[in-house]
Amino acid sequence: MLVKRFLFILVLSIILLPSLEAQVSHGGTPRSFGFNYKTTTEIPIVKLPSVDMMKIAVEDEEDEKNGKPVRIGVTHRVEYDMRNSGLWQELPEGRLWRIGFFSKNALAMSVAFDFFNIPSGADLFVYNGQKDFVIGKFVPENSLDDKTFYTQQVVGDTLFLEYYEPFDVSFQGQIRITEIGHYYKSVLTKGQSGSCEINVACPTGDNWRVPIRSVARYEINSSDGIYLCSGALINNVRMDRRQYFLSACHCQEAPNISKWTFYFNYQTSTCNGSMGISYHSVIGAVIKAKTSFSEGSDFLLLEITSPIPDNYNPYYAGWDRTSSATVGACIHHPEGDWKKISIPYSVTAGTGAYNKFWNVRWITGSNNKGVTEGGSSGSPLFNAGKRIIGQLWGGTSECDYTIGNDYFGKFSVSWNSSGDSTKSLAYWLDPDRTNAQYLDGLGIISVASTPGIEKNLSIYPNPTSGKIKINTTFLSTGNICKVYNVKGELVFSQKLNSKMENEIDLTMFGKGTYILEIITLEGRYSTSVVLTK
Repeated sequence: MLVKRFLFILVLSIILLPSLEAQVSHGGTPRSFGFNYKTTTEIPIVKLPSVDMMKIAVEDEEDEKNGKPVRIGVTHRVEYDMRNSGLWQELPEGRLWRIGFFSKNALAMSVAFDFFNIPSGADLFVYNGQKDFVIGKFVPENSLDDKTFYTQQVVGDTLFLEYYEPFDVSFQGQIRITEIGHYYKSVLTKGQSGSCEINVACPTGDNWRVPIRSVARYEINSSDGIYLCSGALINNVRMDRRQYFLSACHCQEAPNISKWTFYFNYQTSTCNGSMGISYHSVIGAVIKAKTSFSEGSDFLLLEITSPIPDNYNPYYAGWDRTSSATVGACIHHPEGDWKKISIPYSVTAGTGAYNKFWNVRWITGSNNKGVTEGGSSGSPLFNAGKRIIGQLWGGTSECDYTIGNDYFGKFSVSWNSSGDSTKSLAYWLDPDRTNAQYLDGLGIISVASTPGIEKNLSIYPNPTSGKIKINTTFLSTGNICKVYNVKGELVFSQKLNSKMENEIDLTMFGKGTYILEIITLEGRYSTSVVLTK
């Protein structure tokens, strides 16, 4: 959350990052785990400089006063590669390179490469000193567009890299390590949030199972540390699963931002548990629009540039841009902890300096159902209809001060259809100007199982005034077209003639966005269709 004492927020310029690929592990086990290789004590281990935690504590207290997001780690600048460091070992079928790093008192560590270029057949694993936390394998496809790469947290104060390369490769790989992250806060080892917070796995979350899937914690790596916030995937009227992510503007105001890591399904598996999924991560984002507190409602709209795997089961939350509010829930990652759910007592319009925000008060006493904390910044406020109506800016609530209130930027203010794409949700979430007042969420839609169906299936014109042409000349018999509205209700169904171009007439339906599904023997294909009148 922004601060417990409201102060000013500095406004920085938009920073656009290069398109990045997903940080998806491809499974397997490091080769050194199962064979009689040299022990880790013989692997060169770089001892990193000590972190001055007294200095860190003073800086973090000052950051809180000045409205910076929660910092959870610092970075060590290093320069190591496979030529000037580490241990090479020849194997019967290839060669192995390993190196270790030690950072005293680190709860977790990460590694960043400013050059990651490896050949087909090669792979990289990263693991801790106890060998009980492993990420990888990472392969050539994990290299980013600019040949950089970086990893998520790995538990512990010791981190090892293990690179394997077959003898018969097209070129010799190059890996250059430039940063090692030192995390002094990490919920991978213990929870950080207050005792009143409620895990989403608890009964309180039962009515919110679907929107819970939209919320993620994310880490921002800047020149002066590693920061974290909360946010949510959000749907757009085209319902095309464009990977828009809503959060708070002040979350990205740390200088020299270079990396974003998003953690989905970061939640405990049981109500009172302390363990859960910690590896559903993707990396990379660009900023689409934002306004600060002084400009508007402190919102930040990102687009995650790496594909979110279907097995993460992502959900694109719905939204409501009307000016009314009902009590729903806030789903968030306080202090970066496992995903929590908090239920408000009231949601009312803010006044004075906060007239562009929702004023949220929490249930007090023994019936309290959570609050927000640092790290909750950017988290979505849902109404009773399970649609987003705002994102967290800041406030005074704590588990020890449940009478404090919090402020969420109004979605209706963030909408801003003035035409300035850099300060408007409308430009991105309603690109066809349908003037939708609200939109329901969207989960995974099945797509064609046969390669090439999406490429060959022609559906036009789109947007349309009502009539659509569908080319099924390359499909077998038994094809059906179904159309659903934004609520997921079936509104139209028609059998398609095979081996020809079909026309369907949707002029009887109102202006808006619909999901068109083609069901064939070859598979299924879904897309959004926009009716303009």
